[in-house]
Amino acid sequence: MSIFERALLVAAFAGCTGDDVDFVPNDAAIDASVDATIRDSASEDSAFHFDALPDQEAGPSPWRLQVANALCTRLQNCCNASDAGPFDFAACKAQAYEDGWHGSNAHLGEVEQNGNVTLDQTSAQACLAGIATLSCPIIASKEFKTVTDNCYAAVTGKLAVASACARTIECKTGEYCSDAGTCTLLADGGPCATSEQCAYRAWQNPPQFCDQNVCRSLRTDDAGCSSDNECVSAICNGTCQTTKSLVPLCDAYRATDAGPG
Repeated sequence: MSIFERALLVAAFAGCTGDDVDFVPNDAAIDASVDATIRDSASEDSAFHFDALPDQEAGPSPWRLQVANALCTRLQNCCNASDAGPFDFAACKAQAYEDGWHGSNAHLGEVEQNGNVTLDQTSAQACLAGIATLSCPIIASKEFKTVTDNCYAAVTGKLAVASACARTIECKTGEYCSDAGTCTLLADGGPCATSEQCAYRAWQNPPQFCDQNVCRSLRTDDAGCSSDNECVSAICNGTCQTTKSLVPLCDAYRATDAGPG
């Protein structure tokens, strides 16, 4: 679940109760020692390059750390423009380190030491540049989709069809990691159980998603939807829309001692 989806859940629950809700940013729990390293290493980011993913067995991932810093820095600048309470940078960074931008780095931490993924420098630079200049507090669908496409394209798999895999991110574009643990070609209009079987890593490449066990084309504006990956606009808020508000993210990452959002 991406930080956007978590933020929407928090906002929806808060709206139902009328009370502030404490946001738990990382229910998967980053190891305490790694988390401390992440929080203390912002000054080192400028030394990181995108030539390769790390092959060390411990310490923070340079790419994931850069995405987390870029996203949370942009959100902090955006969110602190309001008077709803200070932004919790550490909480944001811990979650973004796991998820990336809109889930772009989800599961990467589980497999990046295996040597089955590669980092595309052009897409990586475009991803970071897009995050750093995000429109705020409202982002239009074209910008949102461009940033998301670039961030997903930054990391791709190396494994060919029939290779053993742990996660889809290890498989080449056009494939997914099956329940049997092998890279398999996307369904491309055929039967499916999840959107990961219809589009690479479930994100619009090709432009389809899993709906009622069939890979279908993306939904047009104003059509009912349940997640961003279903919409041509790449933005879902009950229906496919052309703008997204970053306010739910701001509210999700307010410091716990802040007043009402």
